This record gives sequence, C-alpha cells and structure tokens, in this order.
Amino acid sequence: MADYVLAHSWLQAALPKDFVADVQHYPQFLFWCGDILRRNPCIKPAFKQSLDFQAQMEKITLPVSVDGFEALAVEWLLQGLVEIQPTGIK
Repeated sequence: MADYVLAHSWLQAALPKDFVADVQHYPQFLFWCGDILRRNPCIKPAFKQSLDFQAQMEKITLPVSVDGFEALAVEWLLQGLVEIQPTGIK
C-alpha cells in the first residue's frame, strides 16, 4: 500500500510532515487513519455497503461481519481516492 497509495504527492501532503512510510512510523499512520474515521463517520457504513453490494453481485455470503474492520475501511478509501482522484487533484 505504501508504494501504490502513499506515494501520491497529494496524499503525502495530508500526512504529518515527518511521516515516513515504514514500520517504525506505522503507529503514526494508524493514528492518522483513526482521525480520518472519526472525522468522517460515513466511511465505515459506505465500506460495508460496498462489500455487501459486491457480495450480492457475486452471489456469495461474507464469512464474517466487517463492522470492526476499520483498517480495511481506510485502505479501501485511500485506494479508491487514488483510483478515482478528487476533482482538481493530479
């Protein structure tokens, strides 16, 4: 994820100035992700809705509840932002 998602300059600008995408700074990244979730409570329900939709389209049942998968929800959000960047971002 670090090479693909966090390498984008517009996303790097949103991270703390001293952030480095390595294991040593991973807790700092988790706190940043937690802050994103707290300030944007719609992310987790949208993530669950997306997974439920995909499962329905594939005609499968998700093996577990994804309600507590916060890290995966943030990864889903960040990868989506990279794939379909916000207007004005290159």
